[in-house]
Amino acid sequence: MACLAWIAGEVMGVHMFKEWRDHFLFLVNEWGMEGPSIARYAGVETMTYIGDTVAIEIECEMRERRVFVLIVKLEEGQLPEDYYVSNGEVVRLHLPKLLSLCAGGSPRDYVSRHADLESQAQDYAGLLKTYADCVHRSEMWMRNV
Repeated sequence: MACLAWIAGEVMGVHMFKEWRDHFLFLVNEWGMEGPSIARYAGVETMTYIGDTVAIEIECEMRERRVFVLIVKLEEGQLPEDYYVSNGEVVRLHLPKLLSLCAGGSPRDYVSRHADLESQAQDYAGLLKTYADCVHRSEMWMRNV
């Protein structure tokens, strides 16, 4: 039975990301990023888009039923090996934290209030579009954390 649950989870995750991919097509079509690549690890599924200096990671945390979007500072064009801090520098910021630094307010002001995962993903795609300038200048904000 556990095996069937695992297989169902894998199929659900792939299906879910296929639906979400449409929300984030602008990252490829308008921002010129590559991707997405999809990875699964310890109950978290991550869809990653890579640009010239930053990457966007969309994480689906299945246990918490939450979507998280992280802005990642690339190291020599690659994802950093460490998670939040690499070589003494912040390399990943959650989108709400970045937006609070750039646009003002509290990180809570930029957190999706929806319970379902697809609506959360849609909210975060909208925030990325609305605050594109903040995301493109994220390296500046990461130095101030």
